[in-house]
Amino acid sequence: MSVICERLRERATDTAVALAAESASAARSWTWAELGRETSGLAAEITPAVGENGVVLIEVDNGMGSVLGLLAALRTDLPIVVVSRRAPEAESLALREALLSQGHDIALVQERTVRALPAVRPCRRPLPAQSVLLATGGSAGRPKIVVDPRMRTVSLRPRGIRPSTTMNWRPGQRQLVIGSLHHAAALTYFIEAVSDGNTIVVQRTFDPARSLELIEDWGIQWLQLTPYHMRLLAAAAQRRSVDLSSIRGLLHLSASCPEKVKRRWLDLVGDERVFEMYGATEPVGVTLARGDEWRARPGTVGRGFFTQLRILDEAGRKLPPGEIGAVYMRSAAVTGAGYLDGAHRLPLTADGFASVGDRGRLDADGYLYLVPRQVSRIQVGGETVYADEVESVLGQHPRVLDVAVIGVPDDRLGETVVAVVAASRSEVSSRELREFARHRLARHKVPRQVLITDLVLRSGTGKLDRRMLVDVVQRNGGRDGER
Repeated sequence: MSVICERLRERATDTAVALAAESASAARSWTWAELGRETSGLAAEITPAVGENGVVLIEVDNGMGSVLGLLAALRTDLPIVVVSRRAPEAESLALREALLSQGHDIALVQERTVRALPAVRPCRRPLPAQSVLLATGGSAGRPKIVVDPRMRTVSLRPRGIRPSTTMNWRPGQRQLVIGSLHHAAALTYFIEAVSDGNTIVVQRTFDPARSLELIEDWGIQWLQLTPYHMRLLAAAAQRRSVDLSSIRGLLHLSASCPEKVKRRWLDLVGDERVFEMYGATEPVGVTLARGDEWRARPGTVGRGFFTQLRILDEAGRKLPPGEIGAVYMRSAAVTGAGYLDGAHRLPLTADGFASVGDRGRLDADGYLYLVPRQVSRIQVGGETVYADEVESVLGQHPRVLDVAVIGVPDDRLGETVVAVVAASRSEVSSRELREFARHRLARHKVPRQVLITDLVLRSGTGKLDRRMLVDVVQRNGGRDGER
């Protein structure tokens, strides 16, 4: 029996509020007893629809129907994949095809309904029971899907090795969910919240003013944000008096937080209540920095939490404190994850340190400082955009000869997507290319600007010089169109 199912059964007579959620027109709450009854019927339909080698593909939008559907899926022992209901059809189909081609029947859960999708061949490699599958590399071409066998069994681990414990988390707390539940971070702490009996308030659509109302009305004690959320919430808090005194834990991650935004939140809720985490969808380890640690070392993302860190040069040699290289991590607390197809691999040392491609440096006390990426990952309003996915889509246009995608700083969203395209200006326009992308990519992945040029800057080995491309875009003055 799944951990979540056990927890709901244990609270079958509990009349405390377990969940509050919204639809487009209403909001309501459920006690633990009501939540158990509400989700048991759908949960009982899922496994028979696909059998023990099946996978549950659940579409979510943070609305009450999809939250209940997610809880029903979590009650089963089957592996689950959580995706956005707002994703383009092409993205969803690519993910389904990746699962079906591996021999996994799919139970597609949409709101409160289940539909079976049969696999195209026998199952090659059974997946761990109660695992979570997380897409990390976009859907242009073959999706890269991480199989995490531990997220759903968090409550079975000692509290001392859970990052949440360090971040002022307490079982039974009142917790606000703002980020989309198809994101690894939001899903991780949603599952842990159910396991720990928290009162969970899920906001359907992010609206800063409404978020502040929910914090005050519910006396929210713990929440997880992205820098995008933090910027807009801080701006909204400046426009009116707001009581944030109930908050005892605020975690932010997913992108670099501007210093003035970080300091604003430290002032609003207190240094010892704000935490920053660095990690990845691939659970190779995490770092944590509490607010007072960050004040003493501005820019740090913290020290390893049950995680060892190394900085290596291109030859794989360990670098001393202060020198910049590839960030490698090894953790005893988060192990066992792999990729669905077995073909993808992270860079790995002989003694088990892995890297997701970020670069940084360590100080003499072991605090990690990241350096700007080569913009292969772009953070748009808390959403991750992979440059190679957008490049692959634009590259399918028959008039595009070459393309490079970069992120440029944006005061509101953190970064925006810009594409530099090699094409004939007489044969294709920026407007046409943006429209081409809009039909094939999620909205946040569509380039804000498309600059048409004669040649995309590359090195002699064909590698993109993304830093130089940033200079080209900045010299263009942010105009959308041809150069």
